[in-house]
Amino acid sequence: MCRCQYRRPTKLRKFPFGGSEKNITIVLLQGNCGSVCLGTTPICCGGHCYDGSNDATECGSCGNNCESIGPGGYNFTTPACCAGTCRDLNSNEQNCGACGTACNAGGNPMCCNGLCTDASIDPNNCDGCGNVCAMGDICCGGVCTPSADTGAQGMTATENCGACGNDCNNDPLVNGGGQSPYCCDSLCVDIFNNNSNCGGCGITCSTPSQTCSGGTCISLTSDTKCGLMASNCQNIFGLTRGICVLNTFGNDYECTDRTGNPYHCGNSRVNCVGSFAGNCCTNGACGSCP
Repeated sequence: MCRCQYRRPTKLRKFPFGGSEKNITIVLLQGNCGSVCLGTTPICCGGHCYDGSNDATECGSCGNNCESIGPGGYNFTTPACCAGTCRDLNSNEQNCGACGTACNAGGNPMCCNGLCTDASIDPNNCDGCGNVCAMGDICCGGVCTPSADTGAQGMTATENCGACGNDCNNDPLVNGGGQSPYCCDSLCVDIFNNNSNCGGCGITCSTPSQTCSGGTCISLTSDTKCGLMASNCQNIFGLTRGICVLNTFGNDYECTDRTGNPYHCGNSRVNCVGSFAGNCCTNGACGSCP
C-alpha cells in the first residue's frame, strides 16, 4: 500500500492562547504516514495514490470509473480519462482516438470509430457515424446522392457528377451548341459525340470504322461519307473510281482512287504489292510497273 495524506479545510478551534482563537489545519493521514501523492491531479483513494487527470478508474475523483458498464455506468466503447473527465475516445469530437485530439475540419466534423471525419461529405458516415451511402453514391451536404447514374440532363446525378457540385450542365466542354450532358462513370460526357457513351452511358462505337454523331454510331467506311470528315469519295475521284479505305495510320478512313492505288486496286480492292501479277495498279488491274 502506498503512503499518502491530504488536508481537510481549515477549521476554527478554541485554544487557550492568551484568550484568542487560532486557525489551525487538521491533517488526516491515510495509509502510511509521511508521503504525499504526486501527479497532475493527485488523489488518494482507499489508501492508494492516483492521478485524477488521466486514471480511467478514479477519474477526477474517487470512485468515478470511466470503464463502468451496465445501468448507471458510462458504457463507453473506448473509455478514457481526459483532464479529469470521462470521455469516449470512439465518438468524442474533442478527444477523438486520444485525449486532446479535436475534430474541427470540414463542414460537419464528427468522431466516428476514433477517427475524425467530415460527415457532410463522407459516404461512410454521411450526416452521422455509420450512415453508409449506397455503392456509387456520394455524400453531399450530409445527403447521400447519386453520382454516376445514367441520368439525363438536369438529374441529381448530373449535378453532382463524381464530386459534390460538379454540375455537367455547367461544364463548357460538354454543354452548349445542342450537346447533351450526361454523367457516365463519374465523368461528364456529351452523349451526342462521345464514342464510349454514344446516345447513353456505356454505348460504344466501334472505332475507327464508326464514330458518334448526334448520339448515334455511324459508319466511316461509306464511299459517300468517308472518315471523320465524311468525304464523298465519288465526288473526289469520280463515280466509279472513288472508294473509302483505312489510312496507313489505322486511325481513320480516307478516299482513294481504285484504278491507280496498288494497295486497293480495282473493284475487289486487291493489294498488288508483292503479288505475282505485279506491284502496280493500272486502270484497276494489277500489273508490272511501267
